[in-house]
Amino acid sequence: MRVRRHHCAVAGLFAAALTLSGCNSDTKSAAPPPSPVAPPPSSANSEAAVRWVDGYCGTIGDFAAASKASGAKITSGTVTAGQAKRETSDWLGEYATILGRAIDGLTALPPAPAPAGDAAKKTSLEKFTAARDRTVAAKTQLDAASANNTAAHDRAAKDMAAVQEDAVGAIKSLIPAIRTPELVTAVLAAPRCQQVE
Repeated sequence: MRVRRHHCAVAGLFAAALTLSGCNSDTKSAAPPPSPVAPPPSSANSEAAVRWVDGYCGTIGDFAAASKASGAKITSGTVTAGQAKRETSDWLGEYATILGRAIDGLTALPPAPAPAGDAAKKTSLEKFTAARDRTVAAKTQLDAASANNTAAHDRAAKDMAAVQEDAVGAIKSLIPAIRTPELVTAVLAAPRCQQVE
């Protein structure tokens, strides 16, 4: 039995979210940030904001790069059922690890200099954790199925798409925080934010 499938391009999904967040240095494609309305922060607060945003961009940038590399290992088009199962299982296992690193990276961030940052981080962690748990469950179910179980393959394919959407949702939940007056200037000063592509 051979299986026809198409793998979702992870990098494309994350590129859109990262551009919206203001962490992309391509200002032509990004929407202009809102004008700051708060008084200029102190030097200490500014440095704290830059460190926090830099940590956020670093975590998301590493996550996007690892997701892109992982997705490149999936064979598109017609493959044998055994190959489809093996590659999908490997991808799910690797993606769970990638999600785990993103969770660890966000957890390690210090308290945000703006209240919206901590609230958004909490939401993102919940979404990343749900995506990781769903990925682990999908791999467990697929590994328990036979190579010729097309229903299991179909479920795994849907789970692959769903967990990627969950992960993008986790990134997008931080966008409002990044665009607050307290943080929008820090984005432009944070080195890792300028490196995200």
